[in-house]
Amino acid sequence: MKQLGLIALGLIAALLVISQVGVFTGNHKTDSLPTKQVQMEEKTGEAAEASPEPVVAFEFGATEDDTNAFDLLKESAEVTYDEYDFGVMVTSINGMAVDDDHYWALYVNDEYAMQGADQTVLATGDTMRWVYEKIDKSPF
Repeated sequence: MKQLGLIALGLIAALLVISQVGVFTGNHKTDSLPTKQVQMEEKTGEAAEASPEPVVAFEFGATEDDTNAFDLLKESAEVTYDEYDFGVMVTSINGMAVDDDHYWALYVNDEYAMQGADQTVLATGDTMRWVYEKIDKSPF
């Protein structure tokens, strides 16, 4: 009976270790660390009428100059992403994955980022916000 308990304890310990390690498969990576801050908001006004979906966002602040936005995200949340020649594409944050209708948009100090997270450098006090946004499929 003691052996069975020790085996079960060993399996649990192994699973805990495995769940905390980043996994690399081809060009698809998953990095896991605890989330510092999670925000969920309800849309109000015209946005609520256009889309009844709640706004899902994760917000993190830079505590030192020259902080890479993508590195801060990986340190702050469980992140899945794909690597391309032009940079990285975030495909999931804390288990919420992109799909045909949604993507993860990056805002820095409430402005839409004009470059990828891996190329965005933050200064002390900058706020990085990842918002799960609906893809606008209108032609123009």
